[in-house]
Amino acid sequence: MSLLDQIRADKLIQLAHDRFDPNPYQAELRVLHDSASSEELPDPKEDAPRPEIRAEFLRWLATDPEAAPYIDPKGLRVYATTIPGKLDLEGCHVRSTLDFRRCTFQEEIKLASAETRGIYFLDSSLDKGIFADGAVVHGKVVLSHTKSGGAIRLVGTEITGVLECSGAKLTAKGLALAADRARIGSSVFLDDDFEAWGIVRLANAEIVRTLHCVGAKIAEMQCQNMQVRGDFVWQRITKSEDTQLKLVGARVKNLRDDQESWPERGKLDIDGLVYDELTLHKRQQPADIALGKFGPELPLVARERIDWIMLQPLDKRMEPQPWMQLRDLLEKKGQRREAKYVLFRFRCLQVQGLEWHPLRWAWRVLRTFLHAIQLLFLPKAWNEIWPVLRHPNRLLQTSFAWLEEAPIRICWSIGFTLALGTLVFAGASRSGAMIETVHTQPAMIASYTESIKGAVRKPDESIKPVSIHYPSFQPFVYTLENAVPLIKLGMDDKWMPDLQHQPQPWCRFGWLDWLKWFNSYGFLVWSRWLLIASGWVQATVLAAALADRFKK
Repeated sequence: MSLLDQIRADKLIQLAHDRFDPNPYQAELRVLHDSASSEELPDPKEDAPRPEIRAEFLRWLATDPEAAPYIDPKGLRVYATTIPGKLDLEGCHVRSTLDFRRCTFQEEIKLASAETRGIYFLDSSLDKGIFADGAVVHGKVVLSHTKSGGAIRLVGTEITGVLECSGAKLTAKGLALAADRARIGSSVFLDDDFEAWGIVRLANAEIVRTLHCVGAKIAEMQCQNMQVRGDFVWQRITKSEDTQLKLVGARVKNLRDDQESWPERGKLDIDGLVYDELTLHKRQQPADIALGKFGPELPLVARERIDWIMLQPLDKRMEPQPWMQLRDLLEKKGQRREAKYVLFRFRCLQVQGLEWHPLRWAWRVLRTFLHAIQLLFLPKAWNEIWPVLRHPNRLLQTSFAWLEEAPIRICWSIGFTLALGTLVFAGASRSGAMIETVHTQPAMIASYTESIKGAVRKPDESIKPVSIHYPSFQPFVYTLENAVPLIKLGMDDKWMPDLQHQPQPWCRFGWLDWLKWFNSYGFLVWSRWLLIASGWVQATVLAAALADRFKK
């Protein structure tokens, strides 16, 4: 010890005799020597004895203004001791840093509304925890590798440095760490095998830099309305079925996580979470940990983040904010298709929440038919639409959401319409249910027949002239003209359903005679009208899809 350090130690000892106790404990004298020393003291060994010192002695040393000048700037250093009484520094102005290493506190530590230059508890044991609500710390608060059986309360605390709880083990049930409304001027570290059996609560806290939760085991993390100006890192979490993460109303610059650390279904709450960036990493490997790096970054994929949103409880999944936040981020990154897919999945989820429709029994027949053809004719996304089609009143809303995601999908609908219409009118043509439009104009019949046959028949005779110049009926072209209003090839003007036609069976089997209804005049007319109506709708969506493609 240097001469100056020895002088300061002698002064502290003399003050202790005069102001505290003429006969201080031997361990207390060692604290006075260590606190006056400017040397770097070695950390005590794990199995070093921990003699007792009085909590009243520490209170006197920390608050006596005449003792403060003799304490080295490295702080009031208490190494390898046991403090059996309650250390009460509530409301005190402590001019030195409080540095406790390998100490045992058998009662609660009270620092509420206190002011100090820093608080260090390294490799210590806190049986009843810390009560430091409203404290002002002009430096760091360090709880590295410290065990606490009581809650660590930092509610409303202002810390200008970091809050480091690396390797700490908080065994309190209920509330383990509370830093509500705290302001941390640097980062918060809950890493290096940090363990909390109870709730870690940072509600309304403000963290100027980053929040690291890496390699930790946390029962429940509550971060309602928390603000992190830097990154929120949630990686390599040792989770259980009860692990919960609540980020309601929180705001972070970049949320960095890995898929293995996501909570179980129903244990995540991100309603109101706002982020500027969302980064998914591969889980850290030993080589990454040794170098202090995150795992490799993965591309932002809408399906993965939708699965992440769906980890919320059932009553939270339909909240629009998480979906719109993800969609906006994808739009910002130029991933427009992915953004539309997010909106589509959200619309599908909304439709699933609708009440049961009384026409469900009638829908089952059509549903069976659709289920049979879905693998042959419909795109992959249909497997996601299918669950919502159990109720008829969901079909329209789901269809619009599906098209909203990718309007070009209307081509599937157009193709299905053309195939079905061609089938219907091919059967009608085969049974003679389609007639040339020239037969519906009696004034033209005579002129037309005269030009072809060279003679005029009596007006009351049945005339069905045949000309090699008249176009033959083409079911596909006829359907195309009606289903796509922008296309006109002349077939629709030349042919129409025959009002006087008697429905004919499609095949020889008598048990299929009921199919003749499909070539009746009424069915064919209604089919044509439906083709025209659906054609305008499909053409409008197709035009929007093409316009969107040209924009890109």
